[in-house]
Amino acid sequence: MRIRSTSGGSGSGASGSGRRDDSGERRQSFRRKQRVGDRVRGTMLGWESPGLAWVEISGVRLLAALESGPEPGAPLTFLVKALEPDIVLQELPAAAGGDSLIAESVAGFWAARAGFEHAVQDAPLPEDLADAPDPRARLHKHLAAHPPALAAWLRAQSAVEALNAMLVPARKIMLLYRPELMPAAWDHELLVNHGRELAWAFTLPHWGRCQVRILHHPPVAGARVFLERPEHIEPLKRVLPKLVETIAAAALPNVQNLDRIDILSVGQLPPGSGQLLAGLFTNPVEGRPTTGFSARV
Repeated sequence: MRIRSTSGGSGSGASGSGRRDDSGERRQSFRRKQRVGDRVRGTMLGWESPGLAWVEISGVRLLAALESGPEPGAPLTFLVKALEPDIVLQELPAAAGGDSLIAESVAGFWAARAGFEHAVQDAPLPEDLADAPDPRARLHKHLAAHPPALAAWLRAQSAVEALNAMLVPARKIMLLYRPELMPAAWDHELLVNHGRELAWAFTLPHWGRCQVRILHHPPVAGARVFLERPEHIEPLKRVLPKLVETIAAAALPNVQNLDRIDILSVGQLPPGSGQLLAGLFTNPVEGRPTTGFSARV
């Protein structure tokens, strides 16, 4: 979520009644106390609209995009993803029983991913990385020249391995973290189920959150694409064949034997369905895309 204070309007820090509004000072205090990758606790206040709720964090009332459906008063936990230029927080999953360890590992991966995305701000990934003959090898070469980014990358990969150690036996799903496939994007998540189904989520500056869902039935594969901002669907359609081909080659076995990959549909991503891993801990919502990976995905 990207922080919005309740003062609204010009963002000048003054409310309409002329009373002093210290939300700006509180945000600065929040920045001084927190680091990217930290976890902070908040409280659910009430719903503004589907998928968008008022929450209170560190004494500041904020609008947040929530993927769960908490009741007012419920405690929430967020990951600090960015502090500048905007404070950006991500809701962390909550689960009970056997899912609690998986939820903790998901949170660990998200924290490590945020750390890597923060580190590569000082060492941006090459824009043509995905077009390299071996994107993975070129990524490693780039990171080797930037030790802080390399260290953050290794932490992210370690978090992926720790999560998969539980995710594969429990859910028969494997997580891949492949930011080199779309270097301009962030929040990459790629879930693969038995090499036949995959779901890829990422966020782009102009398109917002995107999901590509592929079902592999050799010798063909079908893809459904969901986009947060439907006004950008037409530009996206021009790059979809290459995009789907790239992700299929990265995650599907024997993809070279495919006769074709069909783009079955391009539609709008419903509110609150951007993060694939979050879907492991929330009940299905009508209208949200589903892969059939599990009863909750």
